[in-house]
Amino acid sequence: MWFLRDIYANDRAAAQTLDRALEEMKDESGIGRARLLAARAEIAVAM
Repeated sequence: MWFLRDIYANDRAAAQTLDRALEEMKDESGIGRARLLAARAEIAVAM
């Protein structure tokens, strides 16, 4: 995800990658999910 956003400036692809990761982590909670949500929020603001 960071590679798509930082190297290629492709926020849309990075957002799609994060959305897929969040779908796969539905049942899990904790720091990993919080980091994904924070990264997704950052990209949403940038878009």
